[in-house]
Amino acid sequence: MIVVTKLDGKRMALSTDRIERVEHNDTSDSTNIHLIGGSTLIVADPVDEVVERIGEAKARTIARAFLLADEMARERDHPARASALRVLHDGEEVP
Repeated sequence: MIVVTKLDGKRMALSTDRIERVEHNDTSDSTNIHLIGGSTLIVADPVDEVVERIGEAKARTIARAFLLADEMARERDHPARASALRVLHDGEEVP
């Protein structure tokens, strides 16, 4: 998810998985974010910033996947030690 600012100044979170393309709108000096499914979101954020945020969000997702894979490998190799590393969600252990 990335946070963008709509033209009315309100901020919103947007799933990067829904973004098809991003382009500058010369008419209003804004940025058009075209979403999968045909919708277009117009935001005040410059194109370069939106593209940078998308890249950073996707990089975070990839980094988390590598950390999870590493944790799973440690659990497989050292089950007793890894049991202390279990992730908690709302106070409950996630399998």
